[in-house]
Amino acid sequence: MSLSRRATIKDVAKAAGVTYPTVSRVLSGKPYVAANTRERVLNAVNELGYRPSAAARSMVTQRTNLIAMLVPHLTDPNFGVLFAGAEREARESGYSVLVTDFDSATDTGGILAEHRVDGVLILEPQNFYRQDRVTELLTELPVVELDDAPIDHKNGGRLVAQHLQSLGHQQVVFVGGPPSAPHATGRYAGLLELYPQAKWFSGDWTVESGASLLEAAMTSQPTAIFAANDYVALGLMHALQNRGLHIPNDISVVGFDDIPLAKYFAPALSTVQQPLEQQGARAAALLIAKLQGRVPTRPQAETPLLVIRQSTAPPKLTYITSGGV
Repeated sequence: MSLSRRATIKDVAKAAGVTYPTVSRVLSGKPYVAANTRERVLNAVNELGYRPSAAARSMVTQRTNLIAMLVPHLTDPNFGVLFAGAEREARESGYSVLVTDFDSATDTGGILAEHRVDGVLILEPQNFYRQDRVTELLTELPVVELDDAPIDHKNGGRLVAQHLQSLGHQQVVFVGGPPSAPHATGRYAGLLELYPQAKWFSGDWTVESGASLLEAAMTSQPTAIFAANDYVALGLMHALQNRGLHIPNDISVVGFDDIPLAKYFAPALSTVQQPLEQQGARAAALLIAKLQGRVPTRPQAETPLLVIRQSTAPPKLTYITSGGV
């Protein structure tokens, strides 16, 4: 056989002196193969460097060793960090990860069916249940929600509240995040423990949402704003600075996630750090345990960490508006 050509199952069968269905039975771990025959086949596999293709394996095992990861959209770098953790864990167990997002123009169900995925990791499932085919598939396949490998969002909100209270802030608002998202509701619930009158100006997770919600948020005359995530915080900071307000002298801003750019904001953003890569890895481990028939161990919620930078400070004695004191 030419060294430039990849060995096939027929090459292995010829070298071992058996039929290729026998090679297939050996490689799939089927019983009723004589010990000396099994040894000859495995020796031939090693000598020829034979590696079965993914398509061939799936025909034998009825498994593709492919799991899907569904996220609301692919533009949020946080989802890339989740994927990195999930992909690392999956690779170590012999699985690959297909990632796709929700888009009204995308046939997510068709993608899952076409690739015959073995199971699904999903974030914010309410987005995907809008497609009937996705709903059908998610009742047929093993599913793990990424929040099943939890981050303690309420405790993260509590850490923010404690920090702002220690600085002397009395009027705080929560900005961004949809009320349907447990991430947002958890963070807001933590804030309410120390600021029961704090209003929530809901939106989404984007920079644009932070900027567009500022005018409504400022009607409460806050001395500090807790943004639902760091991207919302960036939009708020940009809009505040366009109004001529100084952060944190005039108003404090704190985010959530600690994205890599947070320390490069102007000023550097105080925020809550959450271990997203570990969350992705733990979710993948839970799903793989299900696929392999093992009883998964439910992980304890990870405690986030408050990172204090330059965007928070004690409030001024007088409230500053866009028109002055």
